Amino acid sequence: MSLSEASARVLADPVPGYPQIDSITAMMSATCMLLRRARTNQQFSLTELATLAGMTPPVLSRLETSKRAPHLERVLTLCNLLALRPSDLFQAVENEAFPMGGVPWTDQPARLLAAPNLTWLAQDGRRKGGAART
Repeated sequence: MSLSEASARVLADPVPGYPQIDSITAMMSATCMLLRRARTNQQFSLTELATLAGMTPPVLSRLETSKRAPHLERVLTLCNLLALRPSDLFQAVENEAFPMGGVPWTDQPARLLAAPNLTWLAQDGRRKGGAART
């Protein structure tokens, strides 16, 4: 199945509460554009940043121009090198991809990221049935 066929299938039968493929494309493009903006604002050349990030300049160029999907490991590496908090990048991605608001997801993911219930941890710092934490 080609990417366009897969995109058409996702758009025709979206999963409720999750972004559709056009929203994902908007976020990927915004991520690439914002990483390039951060690089140029910090006056890194393409070659300098690519070398520091352990990639070739053509790979970084394709990433910055949305011709290559940015993998999370590379995004985090670039954030580290650019002294950019990943949370700030992803907030900027959301603002750039959806400038008028109306993000295509529900509040359910916020509940999934909430602090876990730590009742499984015993009083002495041991997991129930496990060794003590160090």
